[in-house]
This record gives sequence, C-alpha cells and structure tokens, in this order.
Amino acid sequence: MAVLLAVTACASYGSSYVLADVTDVNNHVNESITFGTDQDNWGVRDYWTSPDELFALGSGDCEDYAIAKYFILLKHGIDAHRLKLWYVRASVGAHMVLAYDWHPVSWWTYDPLILDNLVPVILPLSQRNDLVLSFSFDQDTRNIKIWNNVLIKARSEGYIK
Repeated sequence: MAVLLAVTACASYGSSYVLADVTDVNNHVNESITFGTDQDNWGVRDYWTSPDELFALGSGDCEDYAIAKYFILLKHGIDAHRLKLWYVRASVGAHMVLAYDWHPVSWWTYDPLILDNLVPVILPLSQRNDLVLSFSFDQDTRNIKIWNNVLIKARSEGYIK
C-alpha cells in the first residue's frame, strides 16, 4: 500500500514508471534468492557477493540482497545519486538495506524508500521505526575494502563502468 501511495504521489512528477521498476527489482531479488549465511554459502564469516555470484548461487544474506538491488537498479538507469546502501541496526541486529531517494524536491523532504529482504513491502523510512542508520555508502565510496572487491566484480560483470 505504501508503494502504491508513493507511486501515486510521484506520478505528478512523471516518475511512476521508475517506482514500478524499483518495486519489480525488489520483488524479483527477494523472490529469487533464499537466505543463507556467509558461513554456510562461502565458509567465511563475511563475504559480499556481486549480483552474478548471488544469482548463480541462489542464496545470500542481507548485504547480498541489497547489493544486487543496487547494481540492478543502476543498470536499469536509476540515477546513482538516488541510491545508497545503508548499514543499519535492526531488530535482527546488524543489517543492510537499500535506500532509494525517490522524492524530486530536496533534502528537507528526505524520506527514502527502503528496499529490504526482511520486509517485502517497500516502505518510506518514516514508516520503518525498526531501523537505525549506522552508515551509508555507494559506488563512490572507496574506504571499505570488502565493498571495493564488490565494485571490481560488478564492473567486470557490466553493472557499472
């Protein structure tokens, strides 16, 4: 329902098709991948996959879901400045989600939509009281080694230039 309201609200700005695409990508990734820990999938405590690795294995954790959505939406033409990966504290502990800043006005109306593998419905941040942001990053971030490894793989897979 919240996504429908967001789509309706954005329609006047001519971007309802973008939110439909965001919803389709969120649903596709959530429905195509089963949850699995990095220990079970890769034999290590923490490993972030590229989208191709994730879909080849068919299993991943929250970081993998969020990262796949990020790169797929970039490939679909979503403006990179509107997408941020958020490392958050949630009821399950440390968690990663994708934030999509859909609002066309400015920072004072900032209420990004949250794409999450644990909550299948896309909701604006204002309706996600269970999340507390620890830090955010995107393809311009270079100070996270594990993220740099993902960027290299995503570039070789054609998700970014």
